[in-house]
Amino acid sequence: MATRADFIIDQGSTFSTTITPANSDGTLLDLGGSYTARGKIRKAYGSSSSTSFTATVNDLDSPSQDTVTISLSSTQTAALQAGRYVYDVEIVNANSTPNDITRILEGQVEITPSVTQLFGNAGEGIGVDSPS
Repeated sequence: MATRADFIIDQGSTFSTTITPANSDGTLLDLGGSYTARGKIRKAYGSSSSTSFTATVNDLDSPSQDTVTISLSSTQTAALQAGRYVYDVEIVNANSTPNDITRILEGQVEITPSVTQLFGNAGEGIGVDSPS
């Protein structure tokens, strides 16, 4: 069963988090050599459109150090409308036939709206006078 975690992400900001996957008995999962990771955000479970996380498996010297990093660029989060979404992250063992797929994390994402926005050229918008 996947771990559940909910995130609040500011629209137009970069987002990154690191996951330490564990087996159902609580022991840490060894991601050695053959694992890849993937993850998506959708407005609802059945939505046809999605935004993909950049997902990286960090296979280090021992299972206690193996992690998965997921991230979204500021461009990706700016393209998401403010509101609630669902997401999940899976790891895929390419050495198994068929590929063994395990969901390691799932939950909701809330995208909070951005007040500061760039319109056209950088710096364009409302002028602010600062005291000298």
